[in-house]
Amino acid sequence: MRLGAAAIGLALFASAASAKRFSFVAYGDTAYMLPRDRPRFDKLIDAINREQPDFTIHVGDFKGYSSCSDVAYTQQKALFARHAQPLILTPGDNDWTDCDADTAGKYDPLERLSALRRIFFATPDSLGARTMPLRRQSAAFPENAMWDRDGVLFATVHIVGPHNGFVMDRARAADAIDRSQADEQWIKQAFDVARQRKALAVVLAFQVDAWSPAAPTYEDGPLDWLRRRIGDEAANFAGQVLIVHGDSHRLTIDTPYRRTDIDAGTSRGMNVTRLQVPGWPDHRAVRVDVDPSRPDMFRFGVVMAPEEAFGARP
Repeated sequence: MRLGAAAIGLALFASAASAKRFSFVAYGDTAYMLPRDRPRFDKLIDAINREQPDFTIHVGDFKGYSSCSDVAYTQQKALFARHAQPLILTPGDNDWTDCDADTAGKYDPLERLSALRRIFFATPDSLGARTMPLRRQSAAFPENAMWDRDGVLFATVHIVGPHNGFVMDRARAADAIDRSQADEQWIKQAFDVARQRKALAVVLAFQVDAWSPAAPTYEDGPLDWLRRRIGDEAANFAGQVLIVHGDSHRLTIDTPYRRTDIDAGTSRGMNVTRLQVPGWPDHRAVRVDVDPSRPDMFRFGVVMAPEEAFGARP
């Protein structure tokens, strides 16, 4: 079933007074140990469906170092179809850059990236049992998507851990450079659209944990542009910004751009919140309730199968 086409045109945003409450779920870094983890993944999708979110975002790594074959991809796409509501995917490193591992099939990662785009991003629509139209960046980068909901602009950006695919290989390094340039332009475009339409908030979703202590932090490194671009855009945006990512497998909610002036007793950069979703072996998701009427418009709650609760017994 396909939702209405209003989102594709990024129509005028609702004001804070008229915008409605809604919710979405975010999760990632799932089912690393197949086939053992598949029942847990199924139960997590069931738990998400019980929440009845307006849509769900998977921030990449839908598997570990298991097979990267077309058959495995097609099976995963069918599993995503179990989501009752739209499912939007942004890829992770396990989904293609690490496909040269022996256990994954020793594939050429760039060839697998082409297959990933062909299988998961062939149409403008989302995945899921109910689909919704998305604005794709281009035919070259169809995985980068944009949509809006009640005054909030959403964008997925294809940035993978741990260093966005930069390796000592000429072809793969060229791909990483081209993709990073496209990613930066997409983030800039998202904020430009948000400012033009007077959006209440921007939500960016990608895989990499650019704020991990292990992440490259040197100037002009493979992730420096990302941290700088988000910081610059958020500083010139009147609304809230939510960053949603995975990669480090630990539930985290913080304000990475907060800067405190102790003498003045003030803080800057408080309009940016970061949500890092849980990851394997923690098979949980995060529900985000969005209330545009509140200045603190994002509220968070954990979603999990009953079997995942501490102390639960099968």
